[in-house]
Amino acid sequence: MKARPCGDAAVLIDIDDAESIEAGLTVQDGVLSIHQRLKDAQQRGLEGIVDMVPAARTLLVMLDPKIQPPRDFVAKMESLHLETPAAGNLSSGEDIVTVPTVYDGPDLGTVAELWGVSADDVVSMHSGMTWKAAFGGFAPGFTYLLPTGDFPTVPRLDSPRPRIPQGSVGMAGAFSGVYPQQSPGGWQLLGHTDLAMWDTSRTPPALIRPGQLVRFEVKND
Repeated sequence: MKARPCGDAAVLIDIDDAESIEAGLTVQDGVLSIHQRLKDAQQRGLEGIVDMVPAARTLLVMLDPKIQPPRDFVAKMESLHLETPAAGNLSSGEDIVTVPTVYDGPDLGTVAELWGVSADDVVSMHSGMTWKAAFGGFAPGFTYLLPTGDFPTVPRLDSPRPRIPQGSVGMAGAFSGVYPQQSPGGWQLLGHTDLAMWDTSRTPPALIRPGQLVRFEVKND
């Protein structure tokens, strides 16, 4: 793990591949574990953190420089015991977010063929997995979800669709996710949900946030 000031009001933490692998984690797990430990430190009285933004390999910690100057925060990090924990010690402390899903996506059959199973099997596999929110994506409310266990991957579409409906549930690579608004996209679509992923009248607006666990629940149309 390496940390360095990023401007005059933030610190960027890079998660080390080798350190994560040694602890039995993916790099994304390492990011989430540091994110959670900083949240825990805030609850114990650590002041000056304004916001945190987990990404695929990094964690951006935005600070109030009057309370927590970036260079002082970097120097303090060793005393916060932010070393990557063992895989079995990961915990977000969050409830599971349930996403009722109608599995009627146009790519359900394609994914079944890729995996060598039936469409019903794809539904059972996807809805039977617990997913962990890793980081936010291309639009407000879009969160990249990683499986918490072994799970097959799927390629992106060769040609992205110009318009994907809001609420579409898809997969690409190892990730699953829900489109928060109508937009172009190249993910394989398995179904859809009526849940709003982003709602500015809600606090916080995002339904799914990094570190939370997510389950897709089969819903009949």
